[in-house]
Amino acid sequence: MLIKDYMSRVSRHRSGIMGFCILAVVLCHADFKFQSGPLSYFFNLLWEIDIFFFLTGMGVYRSLCRDERLLPFYRRRFTRIYPRYLPIIILYFIPIFALYTDAATLPLRLRELLGNVSMLGWLNNMDNQFNWYIQAVMVFYFVSPPLVLLVRRFGGDWRKLAALLGFFVITQPCFMGSGTLIAYSRAIAFVMGMVGAELAAGEKNFRINVPVLLLVFAAGNLLTYYTNTLPVETGIYYGICWYPGLLVVPGMMLILCVVFEFCSKYPALRWISRFFELMGEYSLDIYLVNVLVYDVIARLRIEINGNLMWALVAAAIIPLSLLYGAAMNRLLSRGKTKTA
Repeated sequence: MLIKDYMSRVSRHRSGIMGFCILAVVLCHADFKFQSGPLSYFFNLLWEIDIFFFLTGMGVYRSLCRDERLLPFYRRRFTRIYPRYLPIIILYFIPIFALYTDAATLPLRLRELLGNVSMLGWLNNMDNQFNWYIQAVMVFYFVSPPLVLLVRRFGGDWRKLAALLGFFVITQPCFMGSGTLIAYSRAIAFVMGMVGAELAAGEKNFRINVPVLLLVFAAGNLLTYYTNTLPVETGIYYGICWYPGLLVVPGMMLILCVVFEFCSKYPALRWISRFFELMGEYSLDIYLVNVLVYDVIARLRIEINGNLMWALVAAAIIPLSLLYGAAMNRLLSRGKTKTA
């Protein structure tokens, strides 16, 4: 398969892929308990975040190729995330101020709030930061222009592009033991997305061996399954529990594309593709609401007993997220109308 065909399929089904991944994130954040190892693995996937970063790298590359102006690029990315992020941060800090703040700790809480609002707190290892992912994405957006320039300068030369990926691979130990590792390890997937987009855009007919891709996919899942059995401290400290997910990403995206294409052929199954596309369109809202809900449950020490109750909580997050997303869409569209 030519990589341009592969990337075209991924681009065409981008929303559906994101929808699958965001639902996997919601399930992963719930506290399901299973006796079965494979079932537990399915409900605790870690590589869905790598797919998000791959798609982000692909999208950033194409965006900057269409328009190299930096200010419009940063403005588009900022306005895509921040207006939806800020209200969630306010809600996130209500229980923190109510339950964990007094006159002595108020200055510290205000600093932590500022860390969230400025999206600099996680980089500074501050406590009570909403989530690493959103702040890391903004950092990746900030460094995207020079990375895209570098990828384009290599002009589709797969050896140079492989060397660029290699740089991010061999520098991983520099961040082991640091909270930054969880984001820096995803830089590999982020650059993979850029490299894939560059190879697809080039004139060279770079080919992907599909059987090898699927073998790598299977090996990545087996390794991820094994590393999930390691002590949490070991897996997190060295990033062992999520590195194998990088092997899963290309094959998983191809499989999802095939599934969505199959569903689209039959009217009785088209709702499946449309459902995942809808989830993908609201993936940012779902992510924000899911982190908020699970954090509130933890801070208020709400007892959720059994997998059925956790499944109900996870299911409730979806309509809440869609309502939040629809409300923000309406609010932001009104703001654009008034500005115009």
